[in-house]
Amino acid sequence: MNAEIYRKIDRLRGGESRSSWVQRLVEGEASRMERERLAERLREEYTVTVRRETLALNEAFPIHEK
Repeated sequence: MNAEIYRKIDRLRGGESRSSWVQRLVEGEASRMERERLAERLREEYTVTVRRETLALNEAFPIHEK
């Protein structure tokens, strides 16, 4: 990494040690990527048929009406 990147890291991390900050950053990114993989799998499972059934149930049992 170049010096400018190190300066940005130092500004962003505040008083936290560089290694701890980078570790937290990497773990956060790994967590975000895992959530995205899960969301993608769930989108694949949410087929047209499931959407139709969900809409039919929502109309039959309107729990969100005021």
